[in-house]
Amino acid sequence: MTDSHPLIQALKNSGIELSNVKASEGEVQFSMKIWAKPGSKVEKIAIGSEGELIVHIKEKPVEGKANKALSKALSHWLGPSPSQIELDKGGKSRFKKFNIRYVFTDNKSVDYYISIIKKWSS
Repeated sequence: MTDSHPLIQALKNSGIELSNVKASEGEVQFSMKIWAKPGSKVEKIAIGSEGELIVHIKEKPVEGKANKALSKALSHWLGPSPSQIELDKGGKSRFKKFNIRYVFTDNKSVDYYISIIKKWSS
């Protein structure tokens, strides 16, 4: 069920490399590599050549503010709340690993999250 889950397929089809994927009836969890670009003039997101997400954020890397801004940006572009996005490795590096968890409810179904992902990945 893990690799065939529609949300996992939508992310992989957009070119994102995922690891540690776990899926059940009510939630999906995985890890992904992020290349942070703090101090950018424009906030945007792209997919790198190795499947990492390149995230440009305005916040500068001072006292963890960029990591918080990065979580908010990932929440905006991927859909889950910032509390479901956890920095795993690379707190002081531009190259990071985040653990992301999607929890499905009546209001936020698999289709809801897929529609958010498709908006920026198309």
